[in-house]
Amino acid sequence: MAGESTDQPPVQAALAALDRAQPQTVYARALRTMVYARLPSPQYAARLAAEVAWLVQQQGANGGWGYGPTHPITLQNRTWTDNSNSQLALVALRDASEAGAAVPQVVWQKARFYWRRGQNADGGWGYDPPGLSPGTVRIRPNSYGAMSAAGAASLFILADKSAEAQVPPASRPLATEPATRTAASPEQSDLEKAGKWLADNYSVQKMPKWVWGESWLYYYHYCLARTADTGGWRTIGEHDWYAEMAGTLLARQLKDGSWPDPEGGAADNADDRKDAPIRTSLALMALLEGGKGLLIHKLEVPETHDVDPRDAAVVTRWLSSALKRPLTWQRLPPSAAKQQLCEAPILYLHADAKMVLTEGLSGTIRDFVLQGGTVLVQSDAADPDLGDRLQGYFLKLLPEYRAARLSGDHPVYDLRYKIPPAGRPECIGVGDYFRTRVFIVTSDLSGAWHRGAHETGAHAFHFAANLALYATDTALPTGRLPSTRRPRKGAEPRRWLALARVKHAGDWDTCPLATPRLGEVLAAAVSVGLRETDPQDLSKDVPPDVPLLWMTGSVPPNLGQAERQRLRSYLTSGGMLFVDSAAGRKEFADAAAATLREMFGPDSLRPLDANAPLLTGAFGGGIGSDVRKVAYNRAVAADQPAPEGPELSCVQINGRIAVIFSPYGVTCPAEGNPTYGCLGLSVNDARRLGANVVLYAALRRSAADDPKR
Repeated sequence: MAGESTDQPPVQAALAALDRAQPQTVYARALRTMVYARLPSPQYAARLAAEVAWLVQQQGANGGWGYGPTHPITLQNRTWTDNSNSQLALVALRDASEAGAAVPQVVWQKARFYWRRGQNADGGWGYDPPGLSPGTVRIRPNSYGAMSAAGAASLFILADKSAEAQVPPASRPLATEPATRTAASPEQSDLEKAGKWLADNYSVQKMPKWVWGESWLYYYHYCLARTADTGGWRTIGEHDWYAEMAGTLLARQLKDGSWPDPEGGAADNADDRKDAPIRTSLALMALLEGGKGLLIHKLEVPETHDVDPRDAAVVTRWLSSALKRPLTWQRLPPSAAKQQLCEAPILYLHADAKMVLTEGLSGTIRDFVLQGGTVLVQSDAADPDLGDRLQGYFLKLLPEYRAARLSGDHPVYDLRYKIPPAGRPECIGVGDYFRTRVFIVTSDLSGAWHRGAHETGAHAFHFAANLALYATDTALPTGRLPSTRRPRKGAEPRRWLALARVKHAGDWDTCPLATPRLGEVLAAAVSVGLRETDPQDLSKDVPPDVPLLWMTGSVPPNLGQAERQRLRSYLTSGGMLFVDSAAGRKEFADAAAATLREMFGPDSLRPLDANAPLLTGAFGGGIGSDVRKVAYNRAVAADQPAPEGPELSCVQINGRIAVIFSPYGVTCPAEGNPTYGCLGLSVNDARRLGANVVLYAALRRSAADDPKR
């Protein structure tokens, strides 16, 4: 759960002690089951099965669990059950079933009866259930924080198990009958009441409605984190629950790494020393459970009926196991702010004929995509024309992009899992020439995810894993609290520089945010702003006051003879050109290099001297950065040993640098958005090099215009 390797000596010692133990309480056996379910070694399969058998045997006739066969409370009352033991037993059995252990269906059915009947009228839960344990007086019947959160989390588990039991019609794909596909979950209304109770009584500083002291505060935090995580709750009421809970816990942590008694007991007494590991474990479990990497935002689309409400929850749990990274999801209302969308790399939505996306929401989605986000749309298969209509919508929303059916060699079909042709989800992709930003899936993904069909619908889960890695360039999110990119607020630029893109036959306008990102770097470093002026299509002469042309793309530019002549005239008259293959595509680099050699001669394109001022930064009084040594991104290192320098070539005219050429991507990494397969510089070094080029061109033009300089 915390990412520690089982090969570590402390972990090995702990597992050995765990194996030797002979616990007879539900608490201890449930926690050990949760550990065994997370161990990759097949040697634990038999032990996991034994733990499951023991827990199943301890389930009471009413569907709940008590303390265990030898506990004093059980010896006094063999029918005793309580919500605390019951919730941990249910979590353990859920984890075990997902690890491959067999859990009888009747266990889930009995547990559903237990939790639904035990809910109080106000929507919460107390410690012991009403009238389910004969002869038992309810001493803590009223709803309070820990048990109310535990009850909601348990209902989410049971909703997932209910969905797993659904069987799609054998005669047709599940998605063709949305009306009969997912009946309203019997837990749905109960969960709504539970959510309202937790919102109305929200607190992370103390346990709500608990009058027996604060010793179990961290236990409450753990229950609350599990509930919000599995429910996809970004907020509880108006509260950013994880930020507030994490802030509370971290503020209380002691210098030795442990957590103190919330009630302020003496730290040197025997009971405190004994309980410190329990408190610390619960606090850590709360932080880890709530702090999973946020992968998917599921957008609540106006006017549509969510036929598969547990799809994102189930698939992110599966991805956490398959990709060895704790991941989570969140529901997102259509009114969410633009910055909120950028907290997760994937925006997921269901679409049907009734879907309504307002102008404001459409603008938010557009900004999310341009900021590097990926949109996944599940198109209702009952409407065979919907996929084409969605394609038209996204092309209108993103006119910079193109659309096409995904080819069989797209990474989402084979990046991690090799999906055979017969199992590949039908998908329309919208994006530029080297990356897909919108996936419109017309096959049924959500139904398989919602039902947890890991085996019968394995390809749907494999597609999800490949998509997650593709959308993040394999850099999966590491935590819920985002480190989203925010514009720097530096000094206002004292002057402005300009560049213009060369408009050619290929994708000349790719990575539109590259220039603004370079502008942020320049504004922060030297208080200089950067503007991208009108593109130059070379159908007419380039104005002499344009200091720098930037030619980029991934498709060969294919400049005609007249265009080459105008470009050559601009360069021989003192202009400067930067050329890069935006994402390091060889076809663009080869074609651009060939064009330059045809324009200036076969030997004109030569390596740039490693000590050239443009690389050392020693121009304009040392205004530039030293980029003689740069880092490359992951794809370059995986493809071949990365060079140390930026691998630039140049064309010189009358002893001055007129053209800078890079076969590796500068434009794409300068934009900073994740792009799978991009062969380019690291983001920071792409921006430093780009800033050097802009400053160098501007200063050289200023010097040429002023003979005194």
